Formats: sequence, structure tokens, C-alpha cells
Amino acid sequence: HAIYCCRMSASPSSMPDTAQKGDNPGVAQKPLWISKAIAEHPMKVIGVWCACLLAMIIVIGAGSFFQVAEQGDYDYLVSSDEDTLRIDALANAVESAGSSGDKQVPARTTFRDDWWFSIMYVAKDGGNALTAAAVQDMCELESILLDHKDWSKYYRLAPDSSNSGALVKDPGAEVSFANFAYSTANVSRSGCPALSEAAVENAITMARANLTQYGYWFDKNFANSGKAEAARSIFWLGTPLEGFKNKEDRRADQDKKAQDFLWEVQNEMADKLGYPKSSALQSRFMHTKSTDQDIKPYFAGSLTFNSEFAIMTTMDLTWAIFSLFWVFFFIAAYTQSFMFAAFGMFQIVMCFPLAFFLYRVVGQVDFFNFLSFLTIFVILGIGADDIFVLVDAWKQSACEPAEISGSPLARMDWTWRRASTAMLVTSLTTAAAFFATAVSRIMPIAAFGIYAGTVICANYVSVITFFPAVVIVHHKYFAKKKCCCCGTKNIDEESAEAKKRPELSRLERWFRDTYSKLILSKAAYVIVTIFTVLLGLAIWQAVSIGPLTEAEQWFPDSHMMQVFFSGQDEIFAASDQDSLVPVNVAWGIEGVDKSELSRWDPNQRASVKFDPDFDMTTNTQAKLDFLGSVCEQLEAAPCSVGGCFDGKLISAVTLCPFSTIDGRPKFLLNSSSPLSFVDQLQAFKTANSIYDANIGIDTSVTPNKVVFLSIEAKTTLRRFQASADSEPVYETMESFVEKQNQNPNSPGDAMQVAQGFAWAWMRMEQAMVSNALNGLAICFPIAFVVLALSSMNILTAVFGIISIAGIVSFVMTVANTFLDWSLGTAESIAVVITIGYSVDFTVHLSHMYLEAPNEDRRSRVHHALTYMGATIIGGATTTFGAGVFLFGCQLLFFTKFAVFMVVTISSSLVWSLLFFVSALSIAGPEGNFGSLEPWFAAVKRLFGGKEEKSASNDLHMHEVQSGEEAVGTQPASQPNGGGNAVQAC
Repeated sequence: HAIYCCRMSASPSSMPDTAQKGDNPGVAQKPLWISKAIAEHPMKVIGVWCACLLAMIIVIGAGSFFQVAEQGDYDYLVSSDEDTLRIDALANAVESAGSSGDKQVPARTTFRDDWWFSIMYVAKDGGNALTAAAVQDMCELESILLDHKDWSKYYRLAPDSSNSGALVKDPGAEVSFANFAYSTANVSRSGCPALSEAAVENAITMARANLTQYGYWFDKNFANSGKAEAARSIFWLGTPLEGFKNKEDRRADQDKKAQDFLWEVQNEMADKLGYPKSSALQSRFMHTKSTDQDIKPYFAGSLTFNSEFAIMTTMDLTWAIFSLFWVFFFIAAYTQSFMFAAFGMFQIVMCFPLAFFLYRVVGQVDFFNFLSFLTIFVILGIGADDIFVLVDAWKQSACEPAEISGSPLARMDWTWRRASTAMLVTSLTTAAAFFATAVSRIMPIAAFGIYAGTVICANYVSVITFFPAVVIVHHKYFAKKKCCCCGTKNIDEESAEAKKRPELSRLERWFRDTYSKLILSKAAYVIVTIFTVLLGLAIWQAVSIGPLTEAEQWFPDSHMMQVFFSGQDEIFAASDQDSLVPVNVAWGIEGVDKSELSRWDPNQRASVKFDPDFDMTTNTQAKLDFLGSVCEQLEAAPCSVGGCFDGKLISAVTLCPFSTIDGRPKFLLNSSSPLSFVDQLQAFKTANSIYDANIGIDTSVTPNKVVFLSIEAKTTLRRFQASADSEPVYETMESFVEKQNQNPNSPGDAMQVAQGFAWAWMRMEQAMVSNALNGLAICFPIAFVVLALSSMNILTAVFGIISIAGIVSFVMTVANTFLDWSLGTAESIAVVITIGYSVDFTVHLSHMYLEAPNEDRRSRVHHALTYMGATIIGGATTTFGAGVFLFGCQLLFFTKFAVFMVVTISSSLVWSLLFFVSALSIAGPEGNFGSLEPWFAAVKRLFGGKEEKSASNDLHMHEVQSGEEAVGTQPASQPNGGGNAVQAC
């Protein structure tokens, strides 16, 4: 692809002379120890690198360190947030003083707000979803669940209405219009016989007369039109399952059993409807299935969502294989060597165990989940770019005068100095962008950032140790061989003076002869003007991006389950039968002991701290009356914000031991009883185990003490709503609790807790926004400092940071304005990573600009474009290609990540090769203008250091003049004008 030894042909007179190049071109310096080791003992260097890697892999395997964390409820929650800690406090209070972990609760009598399965039916072409034929189709599909041999092991139970004490199927466990229609027609649903249209119409009329009870079934317009264009059913499972003591007993195992059962049912429904089987790369539910029926069913559940998400994640990560092949073949094409491609890919892939050792064993970061696998798409492009920089520098070294090109040692020393510096700057900035996410309050994002940054560092160490040794081995043993896997003919054995040099590659000649003409013309002023305007517009649009206004979407619009979830909000009004946000109001809990929290173990939770001021022993009856009144006030509490429905804050108070509002017995204090209040309450709790988690009594002290009390209710807020809808309801609930705390009969300060994680997820969404903003606030200063120190020139750093700001703001504008995205999980991660991607090309050009032998800006720009333009194109193509394969993924998280990768690389290429070089051609530093070196020298003198202004130059001049002292070289004959002809290479 590119042979860098060159004879400068007669270039246009308008082009500046870029004959010399490199770090002190034509000068050999004393070799670094690492260059000497690589050049003289490449096999030993490779052996040491491989031995260290093998030792790390053995340690990882022997210590069982590599474990991928399973998805958990607490993973993405903000552990330090007050609302998340309240969940810990109440759960630990229940465990320690409420329902004991060993206490047996009757099987399947406890409600879990996430244990449900639902089916949505949408009529074709806006027709009627409740015809007799449609009801029969509903019955047949629902029979797969209701007649399943194992359904009797999962449906929710409730006490018999006859008060016999027997447990029967909870009437609310199967909310189905089909069941209702067969029941009102006095026809058994067994076998799903056809009903008459009159029977169905009669059922519709009865349901419409009592929409408060039956409104869940019908779409929003049914109440007005009487015609149902859509209908739905929902089925509730009960916990604990057989073999478990209560809902908290081995919770993950219970979830797994219920999840597997519902996943089996969902797939049987898909089979009935003719959905194709899943392929290796696509889920069977990625597209809805057309049907000849009057209705089109869509079905999902909270637990089956988790199953589908896990399966699709595994499928999507398979695309990494295609990215690997792409990068392998592109490296082979670019370097014209399958050997470089093979060892390059080996080095890139082996960065993962190397980084994991540092991340897990050394850094003691325990958490590693699917998010960390995204690093492979990031490092493929960066690793390939570093290989291109190193190989290009090695090939260019053959063009240098004999003092450098005359021996492998001198060439490697020159190559290592040049390439390692350029790669260090880009690696530092990219790693810093990733490490910036370590400050995120969302633990998996912080862990991902730390691991990705570590991978970047591991890649840098490998590409300056292992891969240069591979280059030397190739040079010594394979370069002369004309084989498909070794490389092209051995042009780098030929001295710069001995033979006529081949030309630059076609792309490099284009940059040298054509593109640089454009940039060095008056067109540069037009380019800078246009990009300045674009920068202002992009920043204006980018700053308007905000948090999610809708629930975060993980599946594409075409996915059957996504159609179901979208339809719940778009087609149906909220109902009491919906999966609503449950809340607890609890007294007696002060907070938690945060010392037990683990940063990297989301399952290690905080322990409760009880309120020492909580007291039920004095003025007991008044306090009991107050608690009962809270239940009644709560159910009647108004709510005028958008997240509520029917103008109510609470759908129903579900558990209140101090009132009959929940339809259950309430605690009555018998003042004439010889038993104390605590003993009476304990007896009530024992007789009514349903209140086990609402009454906390510490039996470890004498006398026993009531330590907390709570009530439970369902809000009118649907689960999985965006923070824009959730927060107003949260604030309304907070205001209610604060008002109750002012009552003198309150036994202490109460707190509200959303056990279903609704408030915690709301805080997580808000943390996503702060995560992106904090990342930008950290990364931009770091990028500027790295640019300034790497170039040692403040002016190039200013132009560079403007270019980076343009790239980042343009990417955010594309996401916000053109794609209408908000700052969700993928966006908040990608925004920070964008800075890491955007800095590479700017740094490469800046480095080459200041490395030019001539000091006028026109020569420097021409030099930078000639010798770095093609390398940038190669690096961009590799990363672009690796990102393109992510578009084959199904989860929106990955496809959004692909958009960010592709748009960032594309805009980075455009901004660096248009705006940045144009700005340099107009106002780039000349000579030492803008240099930071005098400032560093002044600081050094200030602290007593000695200035060494001439020693280096004297040494270099002596080496050039004698040639004898150059490392590993001897003076060579210089035909065609001697040194000048050599420098024209």
C-alpha cells in the first residue's frame, strides 16, 4: 500500500520544499536501551512479552478471576443516592426485624410487581379487536399459558372469599377479556369454542358499564366510541414458589425459574403464530409476524424481556468476529504483509487479558459485565492505527541518510522515538477520556471506563515493545522473501544512496501534489470561515441535548416486544391493573450504614440504621389512629401532574395494618389486656402474616421493641417511565410524607420508598446526564494539556482543542437534532469516548507539523499532509470499518454506539484534514512562536537547573559532519550531489 522510501520528483514550484523530515533528519542519536534491546534481541523481547502475558493468564485462570457478572437489579443504580439507600434500609429492616429470612410464607401468596406476562391484541386496519372470531383467537393463544401443565405452579393464590382459610387462584391473577366473555356467556373456555357475536357484544356492554374495574382491557378511545381497536390481557405470578420460604429466599433462583417458564410459554406462542426460529445473528422476535386473523398479538413480560435482552446481547457481540476479520485484512492490505496483520491482531487481542490482569488482579475491580466487551470495537481501530504509525515510521526510516538508514539498530531507534511519541499522545488522551468515566456514579459505566482505559494503556505498551520486535524479525528473516504472507520485496535493505528510490504511494502523492495545493491556497480562509460558522451552530444545537423524555428503549421499533411496550403508553390509558409503581411509607428508619457498601459489588448492600427517636410506647392509641388516617389520606390524595392518572396519586393502599382500607383486618389495641402493646402487636403479626414486612419487632432485646412500621400502596404512575414523568410524581409523594411528619402524633419521621426501583431508576437517568457533562468537563482540559505538552506549542494546542470541540459538538448535534436522541445509557458513554476518538488525527498532524525541517508554516503544513495524510486515512478506515459492523447488531445500545463511532471518525477526519490544517496554514506557528520550551527552560533556571542549549546541537553537528560516530553506520558514498540528494529522498 505504501512504500515510504522516496525520490522527490520535480514538484510544482508553488510547493514548499519538504525534503527533510523526521526528528533531526539525517542525524543519528545515541540509541535508547529499549531500541537496542529490540533491534539486537527481538526474539528475546517477544519471548519476555509472551512469558509475562502467559503468567498473567495463568494467574487469572488459577484464581478464577475472570467472571462475567450476571445482570442484577442494583447494577446501574446510583449506590450513594438517597432513594437507592432507602431501598436498602427498608429491605434490611424487613430482613432483620420484620419477616425473617427463615420464615415460611404460604406459596405464591405474595405479590411481585415484575412477575407478570401480558398480551396485546391490535385489530387489523383499525377494525374491531373484539369480534367473536377475535375472542376465539385470544382464547386459543392464552390457552398456551393457562392450560400449560406448569401454570398451576406459578399463578398467584389468595384466600378463599368464603373465609374458609383455603388458598385458591387469585381472581386478579388472570385479567383477560376472553375469559370474561366465556364466563358471561356461561360457556367453558376449554377448547375455546366459538361464541356468538351477541354473546361477545353482551360482554362488551357489561364491561363498558364498569370501566373502573374493566377499563384495563380496552384502548383509550373505547369509552367514547364503544369500539375496541385494541385489547390486552395480563397474568400475574405469585411468590414464593414451592420450595422457597418467602419472596426474598434465594430471590435470583426464583426469578430464574419463573423466567424460564415464561420464556418457554412465549416461544410456544411464537411457534403457534409462525414466527421463524432465531438464527445465529437475529432473534425470532426482531420483526412482527403477519397473520390472517382479525387481530395481531404482541406479548411480553418483565422477566421475558430479560431473557430476550441476554440472548440478543450474545448475538450482537458475535459481530465482533467480523470486525476482527475486517481489521486483519485491512492491516494486511495497508502494510502489504500478512505477517504484520497476524501478529498485529494477536497483539491487539492479547491486550484484553493483559488489561484484565491489571484491572482485576492489580486494581481489584471486581465488576466485569457485557458493557466491557464493547472495548473490542474501540481497541481494534486504535490498535490498528498505532500499528500503521509504527510501520510507516519504519518504512520512512529507510529513506533517511545513511546515519539512520544504514543499520537496523539506527532505524529502530529513529522509528521508536518517532512513533512512540505520537502514539503516547493519542493513547494518553484516549485513555484519559475513558478514565474520566471512572467518576461516574453509575458503577458499570465507571468499570467500563477503567477497563477500556487500561486496555488502551496495555495496547500502547505492547505496540512499543512486542510489535517493534516483530518488525525486526520480519526485516531480518522474511523481508527478502517474495511470499504472500511475508511482505513485499525487500526495498528497505537498499541504502538510500545506492539505488533510485520508488515514488510515494498514489494517496501520498495526492496529498503532496493536489490536496496541499488546496489547503495552502486562499481556499483555506473559506474553509476556516465555514467551519467556524458550523462550530457555532453545532454548539448551539449540542447544548440543548438533555435527559430522556421517554422510557429508555433497548429494542428497535420493529421488534415484537418493543411494539408491545410502546403500545402500552400509546394505545392504552393507565389502569389499576397496569404494572404500577409501588411505594412504602415507613417510620422508624433513620438511614443506612454506608461503610458496608462495595463500589464494585452491587449485590453487597448497606445495612439499616433504626431511628432512636421512633417511639410507639407512649400515647400509643393516638399514634395508631394517626397511622390509620395516613392510609385513608394517602388513598384519597390528589395528583395533578402528568405522570398520574384519574387525578389521583394512589391507585390503592395495598397493605395497611392500622386500617381496614386494604380489605384486611386492622390491629386493635386492647387496653384491658394483660399483654403489652408490643406483645399484642406481635400476636397480630403472627396471625396475619401478610403484614410480616410491615411490622418490625426486635426480638433480640428484652423487652421486645417495635423498631419500624410501614404501609404499602400502588401509585398511579406506570413503571418504566422517564424521569420527566416520574419526578413530578415523586415530588408529590415527598410533599405528602413531609406534611404527615409535621403531625404531633407521628411516631417519628417517615420516609417514602419505591421498592420497585422507580425512584432509583429516575436518579440513574439523571446521573446519565451529569455523567456526560462531568466527562466533558474532565476530558477537554486533559485533551488541551496533552496537546500542549505533546506539541510543546500553545498555538497548535488551541487550534487542536477548537477542532476537537467542533467534532464533539457536531456528533452531539447529529444525535440530538437529526436522530432525536436524549442522553441515555449509550449516549452518555459515547459522548465522553467521542473526545478520545476525536483527538487522534489532530495530534498526529500537529506532531508532524512541528517535526517538519523547515520552520515556515506553509512548509510545515505541506510536510504534515504528505507524511501523515495517508496514515490518518488508514486509521480512519480501520475504525470506521470496525464500527460499521455494529450496525448489524439488534440492540439499540450497540447501533447507537455504531453511529457515534462512525460519525465521530468521519467528522474527526473532516475537521482535522480541513479545518485544522487550514487554520495552521493561515496562522500556524512559525519558528519558535508559541513554543512552551522557553517557559520550561525558565522554570528550570528558576529552580537552579543548568541550561543545555548547545550540547545537543553540537553533538548532532559532529555526527553529521563525521558520519563515523553515528550509531551502527559508516559513511556512504553520496552520488548525485551527496547529502542534498539523500535529503531529497
